[in-house]
Amino acid sequence: MNYVSTKRERLILKNPADPRIIGTEIPWKKVRKGSPWNRVVAVLRDPELVAVLMLCAVGLLVTFALLLAFPKFGETAQSLQQFL
Repeated sequence: MNYVSTKRERLILKNPADPRIIGTEIPWKKVRKGSPWNRVVAVLRDPELVAVLMLCAVGLLVTFALLLAFPKFGETAQSLQQFL
């Protein structure tokens, strides 16, 4: 393998059919480190998951606040649907 200095560094393989490069093993069947409990904890600590859960919680709180603020909204929506 050698590198060509261009605007971006690119890796040029001397033998692209090298069996060490072409893996026949499926990535999700590889041995994973850690116990199943550690993987569950890692997923739950993911910052993206926390952000999505917080947005969902805020949406639920806003929905309940609107339901409490406008208790007769269902009847109003049904009367508006009659005109459409």
